[in-house]
Amino acid sequence: MSKSKVIVYDTNKQDMKSIIEDVFVNFPQDVKGKKVLIKPNMLGPFEVERGVTTNPVLIEALVDYLIDCGANIIVGDNPGGQGGGVIAAAKKSGIYQASKGHFENIGTACQLFPMNSRFVKEINVSDAVLDCDILIDLPRFKTHAYAGISGSIKNMFGIVVGPGKAKLHFATPKPDDFHELLVDLYQVRVPDLVIMDGIYAMEGMGPTTGNLKKIDKVLASTDGVALDATMARMMGFDIELIRHILVANERNLGVYKEEDIELVGDASKIEGFELPISYSAEVKATAPKMAGVLDLYKLSTTVPNFCKPENCVKCGECAKSCPVGAITMDPYPVINRKKCISCYCCAELCLRECFEYIDGTQVFETLFSKLQ
Repeated sequence: MSKSKVIVYDTNKQDMKSIIEDVFVNFPQDVKGKKVLIKPNMLGPFEVERGVTTNPVLIEALVDYLIDCGANIIVGDNPGGQGGGVIAAAKKSGIYQASKGHFENIGTACQLFPMNSRFVKEINVSDAVLDCDILIDLPRFKTHAYAGISGSIKNMFGIVVGPGKAKLHFATPKPDDFHELLVDLYQVRVPDLVIMDGIYAMEGMGPTTGNLKKIDKVLASTDGVALDATMARMMGFDIELIRHILVANERNLGVYKEEDIELVGDASKIEGFELPISYSAEVKATAPKMAGVLDLYKLSTTVPNFCKPENCVKCGECAKSCPVGAITMDPYPVINRKKCISCYCCAELCLRECFEYIDGTQVFETLFSKLQ
């Protein structure tokens, strides 16, 4: 069995143009005259300095290369919390400018796609995703409070148009179910090539409120599962806690074991990298190995909390984005704890960082000791 190659580039040693050229030497794609969709991690209307979205430097270098190769390019995503629309969000992040006239709002043309999933029968998917000849996935190197990591697999959540994302969260209130659903979506259109922006990594409570750490890396592979596993190891994760990687491997969508990956470049563990609270190194040791208990642990370790009324402009985006309707405005956000499923959409889509994550680990441990 051949190994999946993952290359880790150092942006201090190569400029982005030469990195992109080398990516296509190692992972050839016949792009001339083909429809190529570039799928960045756009998420919402965040400034490039926040490190939430794919760096425009990477997008511009890729667009330039594909233009020279004669490809028919579309750059697009379906961000949440659009705050003025998709184009406005793309301009705020610098992605629109970096696309050099090739950015499109891919949410305007979509179709119901039948899903082979335990959770949903069909979803609204952008035509650009289903019609492209080649799909290039451009995720960010960052953590995710709910999914552990936001890599190649998680980035394909963006193929879903509009309010469909909230419905998916509602359909999968348990973390392990959400991990499985991520793979269901990834299977709709598995990327042909993945190039990950790791110029600045996001640690802690990503994907929007974590801290930035400059690591000057770009990762590339045709196996998004292997790439995600490599990123997770560099962060210091126990791979077994990143359930969607394991599910994708079980479905033969890629490999994750170190012996099955051919690594080129420096993929060593990043010292002092902060993991999300609910995926810390202590989780596996603390949570008993029995069905359902790890789900309970993950849900109880962190809960979103509105904490900065001085930042809040009462836009109501958090309430609109809550998949279970747990937030009302009075006049500031009020969270109904009985309804909340700790999916963190409110914190993720808040542009002004008005939310924090509360560590409830001790609550869980006290509860479990009583059960024992």
